[in-house]
Amino acid sequence: MREAQSSDGGGATRLSQVMAGIGISARQLAKASGLTNSIISRWQKGVRPLTTRSGAVEVLVGALLALDHDGQLGELLAPYRTGGESAEAALIHFLTTDDLPALPPRAAPPPIQYSGDYITEQQVLLGARGFRKGVLTMLDYVMDLPPGRQIIVCAHNGFDLFLHNVPFALLFLKRLSKAIGRGTSFILISRRGFGMENDAHFARFWLVAHLKGIMRSRYYEGEPPAEYFVGLIPGYWSGEAEADPTAEDSLVSVMSTDPRRIRRATAHCDTFMNRSTSASQYEFLQHPTGGLNDTQSWQSGPLPKWHEPDATAPQGCFSAICRVPSFGIMTKAEFAAVLGHDQPPVMPSYLFSDQGVLGPGPYQIVLCRDDLQEGLARQRVQNEALSALLHRRAFISRDTLAAMLERLLDAMKDNDQFEVALLPRSAFTKLELELVCWQDSASVGWLQDGRQSVFANDPITSGSFHAAIGHIWARLHQSWKRQPLVRRTLRKWLAGKELEPAEPDSVMVQNWHVLPKELQ
Repeated sequence: MREAQSSDGGGATRLSQVMAGIGISARQLAKASGLTNSIISRWQKGVRPLTTRSGAVEVLVGALLALDHDGQLGELLAPYRTGGESAEAALIHFLTTDDLPALPPRAAPPPIQYSGDYITEQQVLLGARGFRKGVLTMLDYVMDLPPGRQIIVCAHNGFDLFLHNVPFALLFLKRLSKAIGRGTSFILISRRGFGMENDAHFARFWLVAHLKGIMRSRYYEGEPPAEYFVGLIPGYWSGEAEADPTAEDSLVSVMSTDPRRIRRATAHCDTFMNRSTSASQYEFLQHPTGGLNDTQSWQSGPLPKWHEPDATAPQGCFSAICRVPSFGIMTKAEFAAVLGHDQPPVMPSYLFSDQGVLGPGPYQIVLCRDDLQEGLARQRVQNEALSALLHRRAFISRDTLAAMLERLLDAMKDNDQFEVALLPRSAFTKLELELVCWQDSASVGWLQDGRQSVFANDPITSGSFHAAIGHIWARLHQSWKRQPLVRRTLRKWLAGKELEPAEPDSVMVQNWHVLPKELQ
C-alpha cells in the first residue's frame, strides 16, 4: 500500500502556508504570541520541528487563530474537523503532522485491464472520524476527474455516521453541491426503513438537497449485507466501510483506485440498484425550462399515477409550511374553482379537507403573513405550487383565501393541538422549501422558486418531512406562533383591518436562522 506523503515538507512548511494564508510575518506573529521571532523563524523554515511536544504550540495556535480576522483558515481546517474537533485542535493537527485530508488523486486505468503495469492508490482509515474523512476524500477526488462523473453510494448500515454529526453533514452537502456544479450525479441507495425521524436538524437539508437535484435516493427491500457503505466512482475509485472489532470504533474504511476493487464495487452497486425502486416521485412539479418567473412557459409534466384517488385520508399528524393555505386545507370545490375550465388532474382525495378527512392531529402550520395580507387586500393572489402543478398561472381568490383562514380559526378554537404560525416574508424565505405532510403517510414538498418538488406516499420521506417541520417549529420565535396573537391577527385581517404593507424587518427577523448560530 502506498503511503500518502506530504508534499509541503512537513509542519514547518505548513506553518509557512498558514502564515501566508492570513498574511502575517514572523515578526507580527511573534508580537501577537509573545514568542521569540527566532523560534518562529526556525519552525517556519524547518530548522526546528514543530510537534505536539513543543511547549508553546498552544500559544502559537491561539495567536494564529486570533490573527485570522477574515476567517481564511476555515476552509483549510474544515477537513480536519469532521469529527467535531475545535479549530485549535484542528490547527495543531494540521501543523504538527503530515496527514493529508484526501487521497492524492491519480488517474486510474480502465476498469478492465488484463495486462500492463499501473499505479494504484489505497488508503485505510479507522473509526468514524476516518470514515468521514474518506467521504470527503471521495468528493475531493471526483473534482479532479473529468466533469460528468457519477457517484453511487450503497448505505446499508450505520447511517448515523452521517446524521449524528451535523457539521460533517453540512460540509458534505456543501462539497457535494460543488461537485454537482461540475456535472456530477449522486445516487444514494439504502434499505427501506432508514429515516431521519430522530435527526430533525438534518432532515430539512437532506430534503432540500433532493429537491435541488443534488442527490437522488433509491430503496431496496430485505436484509442488508455486511458492509456498512460501498461507494463508487465508476472506472476511477471505490470505497468500502465495514465492521472490524480490532479497529477504532470497530469500523474500517478502505479507499482504492485499483480496478479490481472498482469492478467488485460496480457489481455490488449494480446488484442493489436492480433491487431498488425510487420510493419518491420526484419532479412532480417541475419547471422544465429552469426559469423562475415565466410561469406561462410551464409545459405539461409528469404526474404520479394514483390508483386509488378516493383513498381515505392518512391518519396522524399534519404539518405544513406554505405561503398561503392550499393542500390539506383547501376543499375539492375550491380546487376546482382555481382550475376554472381546465380538466383536473387525478389527485388523491386526502389532499383536500372535504368531509373532515384530515387526521386527528396535532397540526403545525407555518404561513407567510405578507402573502396573507396581500391576498386579503386584493381580488386574488397567485399560488406558486398550484401554478407549477397546472403549468400556468393559478390564482386563489380573496373569498377562497378568507374561507380557508376561517377554517383555520375554527379548528384552532376547537382543537388545542391545532397551531398556526405567521412568519414575515424575509424570515419565511430562509426556509427555502415549502411542504405539506401527513406523518408516515404522504407528503408534498417544493422549493420556493418552483424549480423542483417531490410528491411521495412512502413513510421514509414523509417521516423526514415531519421531522424537519418539527425542528423548524421549535426554532420559531415565540411571537410568530403565540396562538392568541395569531388568532387576533387573522380576525383583524379578515375584518379588513391592518392590511397595509408590513413594516420593515425587525432585528429579530434579520437575525433568525433555521440552524443554530454555531452551525451556520
